[in-house]
Amino acid sequence: MHSLEFIPHPSFKSLFQEADAQKIWALLKERDNVIRAETAVYLNKAPVEALTPELLRLDTFSKGCNKQRTDRLKQLIGSYVRYIMEARGYDIDEERRHRLKAGTESQPSLFKTSAVYVKRIENND
Repeated sequence: MHSLEFIPHPSFKSLFQEADAQKIWALLKERDNVIRAETAVYLNKAPVEALTPELLRLDTFSKGCNKQRTDRLKQLIGSYVRYIMEARGYDIDEERRHRLKAGTESQPSLFKTSAVYVKRIENND
């Protein structure tokens, strides 16, 4: 997965060049995290739900961070996850959006809602 080359939407171009965004991209491409994301889909869950514990380990999301910047990074994470999932043969399930459980102190949450993915059906005609 390390060979994936993400091309950001123009609205994310400057954010993508920041060190925090690059750390997040590297983290999400790690083999174990790709497996977590695919397992989440298999279990009918949103990939970001499975990736949140890893993301929250980053200083980027520590308490006291700028909310606007954090929100923007979360949008970028959604783009990253979509790119990875599509590269792995998944599509967004347009009919479903997953509302995530509210976080607790022992299991914090980063996202309120997320896209849900389904395995692309390959047509072998």
